[in-house]
Parts: sequence; structure tokens; C-alpha cells
Amino acid sequence: MNNDEQDYYEFVCDEQMKRLKEANDAMAAALNAKDATINAQAADLARYQAMFGPLPSQQPPASPQA
Repeated sequence: MNNDEQDYYEFVCDEQMKRLKEANDAMAAALNAKDATINAQAADLARYQAMFGPLPSQQPPASPQA
């Protein structure tokens, strides 16, 4: 490989690395936003359960009446 080819190869690799880093940063930001949303929802659920007890779906089924 001559110098021109080597320079071109390095340029292409650098550009690809920049694009991959940008995509990775965007994906990390999206995941952080989703994580924040999930944490907020978990906190809301904990406050609800503290005020009203477990959700109806979390309570055991009622025993049959004889």
C-alpha cells in the first residue's frame, strides 16, 4: 500500500469511527432518557402503593365464599 492509499484508508477509518461514536452517543442519550422515565414511573408507583396499598393486580385472589 502506498502513502496515498494509506492516507485514504486512515481517512475513511476516522470518518467511520466518528459516525459510530455519534450513533453510540445518540443511543446512549436515548437509553438514559428511557431510564429516567422508568425511574420516575417506579417512584410514582411506590408513592401510590404507600398511599393505597398494593395494586389490585398484586393482591391475592379472594377466597371462595362457602
